[in-house]
Amino acid sequence: MVQLEGDAEVIHLLRAGGLTTMPSLFDPALGQVLRRVVGRENVRVVVADRTLYFKRQADYLARHEWEAIRAVRRGGVPVPSTAAAWGETGSVLISLAPRGASPLEDVRPTSLAPYRRRDLVRRVAELARRFHETGWVHKDLNLAHLIGGPHAGDLWLIDFARAQPRGRVMDLRWRVKDLASLLYSARQGGWSAADVLRFLRTYTGRDEECARRRWTTGERGLMKWVQAKAARIAWHEARVRSRVLPLLGAR
Repeated sequence: MVQLEGDAEVIHLLRAGGLTTMPSLFDPALGQVLRRVVGRENVRVVVADRTLYFKRQADYLARHEWEAIRAVRRGGVPVPSTAAAWGETGSVLISLAPRGASPLEDVRPTSLAPYRRRDLVRRVAELARRFHETGWVHKDLNLAHLIGGPHAGDLWLIDFARAQPRGRVMDLRWRVKDLASLLYSARQGGWSAADVLRFLRTYTGRDEECARRRWTTGERGLMKWVQAKAARIAWHEARVRSRVLPLLGAR
């Protein structure tokens, strides 16, 4: 028996495709496998000209992710239409890809007009702040998990597999970990130091009108902490690459 919950649009597509049982959702011939690791499989499925992304799991983490999505949505965080199914054989999270959407890691800031670049940075910061205000931490926050669409204002957050509730008055270190991870990926994606500063100003509630006001002690501390953590992430990634690349070259 399958337990199926989610947004009406996704459930309608699943029914249209005859994908309402665990055997059908876990059919190995279904869709295109994008990634496979022990206990988990990511699959792209097209139903009625719409793209669905399946995250098949041998455990019940899809149910946890669905509960996280419901919680952050109540706080105003935009998340694509989603459904989750679980039963004796495991669980599946199904996400509907918004039309014309793509990850922000594929968007080069230099390709944007200056005002669009500023607007994108502002919207990412506002979304990150709104997400943390729900009392949740993402634990895998980066540009790959933020997707933008073809229309102004289109921005969604995805992939809540590791997300955890920490309460609305959470320890600052949890925010710092998320922000450092996001800003590290942003710098890798071409964000400038000015973009990062604009992000931090917006995240901390500074609008353009008060941008010239001196940073408070708390704001300076947050900025330094986030940037130091992002630098440690960069150092760690560089160290991992220096170990892995020679091994790949030896094959």
